[in-house]
Amino acid sequence: MAILEASKTILTAHLEDALEQGICPICFLASEAEFRYLDTLLYEKMNNGAIRAALARSRGFCRYHTYRLIEIGGYGTNVKLAILYKDLVNAVADEVSALKDRGTQAEAVQEGCPACRVVAEAERTYVHVLTASFKFEEGKEAYRRSFGLCMPHFFRVFGAAPREARAFLKEDQLARLGDLADDLGEFIRKSVVKDEEFGAERDSWQRVIHLYAGTPGEMVRKPARDQHPHLTR
Repeated sequence: MAILEASKTILTAHLEDALEQGICPICFLASEAEFRYLDTLLYEKMNNGAIRAALARSRGFCRYHTYRLIEIGGYGTNVKLAILYKDLVNAVADEVSALKDRGTQAEAVQEGCPACRVVAEAERTYVHVLTASFKFEEGKEAYRRSFGLCMPHFFRVFGAAPREARAFLKEDQLARLGDLADDLGEFIRKSVVKDEEFGAERDSWQRVIHLYAGTPGEMVRKPARDQHPHLTR
C-alpha cells in the first residue's frame, strides 16, 4: 500500500519515489529541486527580471552552485552564462565604484545564494513530509525498505519528529549502523584474505560514505527532460 493512500499528494508521491532510489531520500529530493531550479533558470527564465535582480542582490551563486550551473548547462550554454554574468559584473562594478577610501565599506550581501535557498526549502518540506509519514505503518515499512537517511539528515529528521517517531527512528538507525559495521568488517576481512567471493558487503565502503556525507547533487540521477515536459530546450 502506498504511503498515506487516502490523502496522497504530489509531495508524498515524490517521497515514495525517493525512498526507492537507494540513497538518502532527503538528499535525493533536495538534489532534484536544485537541478530543476538551475535547469529551469538556464532554459526558461534567463530573461526573468526578478530572478536576475535577486542574483544581483546575492552577488550571484555561491561557489558550489556556480559550478553546478556550468555542469548542468553543459556545452552550448556559454552564451547564456555570459548574459547572466554580464548583469552581475555590471552590478558589482557599481558596488565597487561606490566604495569609499575611508570609513564604512560596502554593505554585506543582501541575500544568500538563491540555489542554496531552494535546496534548504526542499529539505524543510520533505523533512516534514517524511516525519508525517511515520504516523502510518505503511510509511514506516516504506522507510525500512529504503536506504534510510544519511547522518546529517537523520539528525535533522530526528530533531523535527514527534516522540513516537523518534523512538522508531532511533531503533531503525541503530539496526542499520550495526548491519553496516558488520558488512564493513566482512569487506575488510575478505579484502585481506583475498580468497573469498564478496557478497552483500561488496559496496559497504560506498554505503558508509553516503551515510556520513550524504549524496551530492552531481551523483543523483538527473530528471529526464521527457519526464518533465515543461523543461524544454
